[in-house]
Amino acid sequence: MVLMDNYARVYHQMLLSFARTGQPTTTESLVNALALSREKVEQSLNLLESGGSIYRDPETRAILAAYPFSATPTQHVVRFADGHFVYAMCAIDALGMPVMLDADARVESRCTRCDKEIRITVKRNALEEVSPPGARVWYMQADACCVAALEQCPSINFFCSTEHLEEWRAEQDSAQGMLKTIEGAFAHGARIFGKLLKQDGKFHAL
Repeated sequence: MVLMDNYARVYHQMLLSFARTGQPTTTESLVNALALSREKVEQSLNLLESGGSIYRDPETRAILAAYPFSATPTQHVVRFADGHFVYAMCAIDALGMPVMLDADARVESRCTRCDKEIRITVKRNALEEVSPPGARVWYMQADACCVAALEQCPSINFFCSTEHLEEWRAEQDSAQGMLKTIEGAFAHGARIFGKLLKQDGKFHAL
């Protein structure tokens, strides 16, 4: 029980740090912020990684992703009302992030087929504007044993239209997944991430 409590605290702190700075926290910062021993923080990080919630560099052990955030630039940018922005691991993660943080934001990405700009505005945890209106998301289904950061996320992307998604799909050797409308992808992201930082339906910053 204590290990699981530490697990949740470490994960929440990582997510909040990413949201505020756009960068991953360090083990030392987690130790100081949470008043936990290095051993307990490392236990929590190992548990998070084995469960797929974070991804670390195999050699340096630096945190490269804490879902839904990416420590390295991706084509999926989530820009908040105050102007600061963060990178999301994939299209679904980008759409779920504003709900997770209970914050108005604009998702900025590009069509994987033609590079056309895609912008989606989220206000009060609901879709407000989608440009272009026919934008779609390709959701890749992955094996249970895959490393999501390397094998699944790079293929979950936006397209400016159904036509461009189908053109891209026809050129792939293997494309196991499904087309999602922006409404469907937004609902998917909200289900995954919406309650990560909430207790009793309220947002809680650690």
